[in-house]
Amino acid sequence: MNPVNLVLATLVLAAFQATGRVCSNCSGTGRVPCAEHRSVELARESNAILCSFYAGCTKCAATGSVDCASCGTANADADRAARELRSAAAKRFAGFEGAAGRPLLAAASAHFDLVCELEPMRAQGKKRSQHELLHLYLDRMEQAYRDYLSFFALGDKDITARSQVFLWATRADHEKVGQALCGYTTFDVEYKRAVEAITSLWFDGKKLKEDEALHHCVVHQVVHGLMNAQPPVAWTGKLRMGWADEGLSLWFEDRLLGAPTGFCFWLDEDPMMRAPIQRPAVHKLLEPGRTLDFERLLTLDTIDMTREEQALGFALVDYFAARDAPLLRSLLDRMRARTPSRDAFKEIYGLTLEELATAWRAWVTETYPAR
Repeated sequence: MNPVNLVLATLVLAAFQATGRVCSNCSGTGRVPCAEHRSVELARESNAILCSFYAGCTKCAATGSVDCASCGTANADADRAARELRSAAAKRFAGFEGAAGRPLLAAASAHFDLVCELEPMRAQGKKRSQHELLHLYLDRMEQAYRDYLSFFALGDKDITARSQVFLWATRADHEKVGQALCGYTTFDVEYKRAVEAITSLWFDGKKLKEDEALHHCVVHQVVHGLMNAQPPVAWTGKLRMGWADEGLSLWFEDRLLGAPTGFCFWLDEDPMMRAPIQRPAVHKLLEPGRTLDFERLLTLDTIDMTREEQALGFALVDYFAARDAPLLRSLLDRMRARTPSRDAFKEIYGLTLEELATAWRAWVTETYPAR
């Protein structure tokens, strides 16, 4: 079960509600800003359990805030729980820094640990500092988490692994920490899936041109981690069900950000892998009379898929999502239980492979624009 399910304010507010009052000094959060830090930086902390931006401050124990003196002992239980959450986050940060061999800028939210070692860049129309980017991406990941759970009618208890995301400005940091935490080195995305949900991304300016592209990639990887950390826990891509593994991440990009543009692998440096997926192109791939090796598509490992095959995976998830979200959830559950796609389709939808392919192609022809 996810070790952190509530933000600190929720814990403390619950304690105050039991007493029938809320502290006017801290508005029921149990903490007030540390006077040693600038208010503009402290204002960013509402989404974080702990942020290493304040590392080294002895007054606030590197948290950016201190206990509220006006609360007395009314929130003792919640305060103890809050301290435990901060302590657990600090231990995880220490592990990340041990892997990197140096201090890192990191923050923990309710469901994510994020290390942000990016250079300042423009995001949402203005230049953002590294600290701003840290909290901006923490918000974006929590938004993706909420939307994912809402769409599939899931709760925190249904996600078994706490997601950890690392965003790097240099390839050297990316590869060093990837080797330590994921067990291998590559300039591409490094990750662990299923039992763990770890993603390391290097902001390579040749491939990720700006914040928007990175945002797509982060949402894409977050969805990979969430989908494969649901019971029964398994990595569908490695089970040769890449159409679902990649298709679902692309679909949530489209849902949240308006286009399925992200991707996981560019091992052959094929420029087409960096091209956004366009519905008219999918319409053409599935038009009547066009050859489709549907059975092969359903047996590919994620890393073996071409951009066209990723686009077809997106369209198949799009079709299932439009039909019925609960049934799509059941389908993904069966696939993580190692049920082959053909058998899972029959079990969940009552359709043979041929019947499903016919219905899917007809839906795409009717729904997707031809140009």
